[in-house]
Amino acid sequence: MPAHGIFVAVGSKIYVLGGVYHSSVTSSVLIIDCTTHTVQPVSSIPKPMGDTVAGTINGKIYVVGECELSKCVVSKRVMVLNREKQMWEPEMMMNPGVKIGQLWSGCVVMEGKIYMRDSVNSFVYEPKERKWEMEMLNSKKWEYACVVDDMLYYYDCRKNKLRVYDTKHKCWGLVKGVERTSAEPEPSRLNLPKSSWWSYTMSCGEKLVVFLPKEKDRTKATGIWCVEIALERRQGGEIWGKVERCDAVINGDFFFVRCLAVMV
Repeated sequence: MPAHGIFVAVGSKIYVLGGVYHSSVTSSVLIIDCTTHTVQPVSSIPKPMGDTVAGTINGKIYVVGECELSKCVVSKRVMVLNREKQMWEPEMMMNPGVKIGQLWSGCVVMEGKIYMRDSVNSFVYEPKERKWEMEMLNSKKWEYACVVDDMLYYYDCRKNKLRVYDTKHKCWGLVKGVERTSAEPEPSRLNLPKSSWWSYTMSCGEKLVVFLPKEKDRTKATGIWCVEIALERRQGGEIWGKVERCDAVINGDFFFVRCLAVMV
């Protein structure tokens, strides 16, 4: 697999788009079939792209990133892969009035829109009208988030809080009352392993799955924690959760590239 590629899960398949292979940027696209354990190439990206994020809407994969027009000129573009036809649609230039820096921490799709962020601001792309807009998510530096019922969730490992963003009310909140089901005495509040480095939050059905490094100290990871959290929306719109599992699932020195939820 190419390094630094974009990975997108669709049903039982994983699309691997672009990346770096043998020190060169590649425009290749591969499909990993998780039911047959096979890999096959499909139509390549029209132009090599870097600094990319990608989301799926209505059977199409939207890739947002940079294309190098010359040694000194780099332009942000939107490339669209029609999965049904396995063909790329004409590329789209980004609105020159929208200044987006280096994209990081992936993106999410909510209500038919693609949400992404650079180091400072959050941005939203609406494919139907090819419209860009800023979003009020800027108050939190969300990263490696997921979506359940058009609500954005991410674990803030620096503050040890599970945060949620409501797209309808355009406001941030906290997942409250998180408890463990274990018979062992545990604090009733959120008590996930603390991380100095990173966290990945994934949706698995109606539940959240949070992955964190199992740390020996601030400089050494000895494995990966997996935390499963059941969600409940109560009267008044509050989101409550319950920790159903918290285990070290992998031991060893590992580095996460991407988390994907695949149907098999």
